[in-house]
Amino acid sequence: MIKLIVFLPHFCVYMLSYYNFFYILFIGAGFPLLRYMSQHFDPNSNNMVRFFAGSVVLLLYGIYRYREQFVLIFQDKNLFWRVILLAILMSTNMYLFMLGLTNTNAVTGSIFSVLAMPLALLMAALFYADERQRVIQPQFYVGTIIAVIGSFLFISFRHKITSDNGSDFILGTICFIFAIVIQAAQSLIIKSVKGRLHAVIISFYTALLAGIINLIICIHTHKLVQLASVSEGLLIALALAGIYGIVTGMMMSFHIVQTQGIVIYNMLQLLVPVAAAFFAYIFLHEKMTLGQIFSAFPIIAGCLWALKQDDKNKPS
Repeated sequence: MIKLIVFLPHFCVYMLSYYNFFYILFIGAGFPLLRYMSQHFDPNSNNMVRFFAGSVVLLLYGIYRYREQFVLIFQDKNLFWRVILLAILMSTNMYLFMLGLTNTNAVTGSIFSVLAMPLALLMAALFYADERQRVIQPQFYVGTIIAVIGSFLFISFRHKITSDNGSDFILGTICFIFAIVIQAAQSLIIKSVKGRLHAVIISFYTALLAGIINLIICIHTHKLVQLASVSEGLLIALALAGIYGIVTGMMMSFHIVQTQGIVIYNMLQLLVPVAAAFFAYIFLHEKMTLGQIFSAFPIIAGCLWALKQDDKNKPS
């Protein structure tokens, strides 16, 4: 406990930087926004519009700042296929995540995002020595177990947050579990291209390819008709939500992973549920039971403890 208290100031140093602070704030606000859109659109058509809208903004900004990097993925086959794989994983991840939000709520989505942290580090340890040093420490496993127990407690209090239309909370939970596994794999790919492509360029190609993938699925499943039945205002709102989500959830996330590392990125995720709960309460009037509030603490505390590194094991 004393070590955890001593570690908190170091955590706050990272959190209080302007870039990281606004990342937490923007991502937290994004969960209620995604939840609202998930109630009005099919996951594939939802993701298609958002990915395409976001890719347009990234393209314009990329041409302005990093135009020479657009051709790099065509000059390196290894880099090309990694971006393709990243787009496939992103499409699958967002489909599962949107389906999870449809059947649960914004706060639940943010809580499960926290659970991706120890998993991301565990997968990163298989490929990177600097990450491997962290997971060999006992507190990593203790913290992970505490976080998992907290997640099961959170799920056990689900009766208050099941939506009125009878949506399946368990189905949403399963979708979130698979989504966080995919999210952990994404972090490995992003880290592997560090120094080779700027986060803006990676985000553009990922968003564009993910949009194409979802477009093909929508055409095959005849879901494009749904877009014609909604108002222009709602479509514009979805496109703006896509721009917001791509810039915050993809470009800013990629930038943090590349410049600060997977560990710091996952530490910042600890505060996202707090921001998400705040914005969900204001805009969606979502409420949590007392049991859910208390069960969220072991999730956050467990992940924080899992991420802590002993002084004697820190690299000199």
